[in-house]
Amino acid sequence: MACRVSDRANPTGGASDDMTHPQLAVKPSLFLRHPARYDLALRDLWWRGFVDSLHDGDTYWVLFDLGRGQPAMLKIRLVGCDAPELDTDDGKAALVTVRSLLAGQPILFRHEYTRTGSEIMSFDRYVCQVQIYRGGVTADLTDYLIAEGLATPWTRDRLALFSSIR
Repeated sequence: MACRVSDRANPTGGASDDMTHPQLAVKPSLFLRHPARYDLALRDLWWRGFVDSLHDGDTYWVLFDLGRGQPAMLKIRLVGCDAPELDTDDGKAALVTVRSLLAGQPILFRHEYTRTGSEIMSFDRYVCQVQIYRGGVTADLTDYLIAEGLATPWTRDRLALFSSIR
């Protein structure tokens, strides 16, 4: 069950199962308040975005900037960590913390790739690295969740297992 981050962070009114979200008619001004310049972020293979909704501590719907005011929606899974499931107290705590970190805040994210250049997927989610803004600088969300004890490390060996199953 997905939960909305906040009304401010959810200008589209919810998530759908694909990138052609029927309510992606957001104003391009949403991305004008993002601290990263589009061209510089993209040069380093980062996408600018805002978390639209959360499934749990490591799975999110992201509204991101395709450029020229064109938004798109993508379901991502955070690389490098595994947050507890929502049916546990730890999972609920992780969700509350991630919601408080991401509500209305800009993020940067980039896909993880295999050695052959294919995007890594875990079930129906793109596996991505996520950077959050804290005190004017970026911080890795995976590192933060692990340091706070809200997630356990998710190794590349496990990542390879998931990508080979698909």
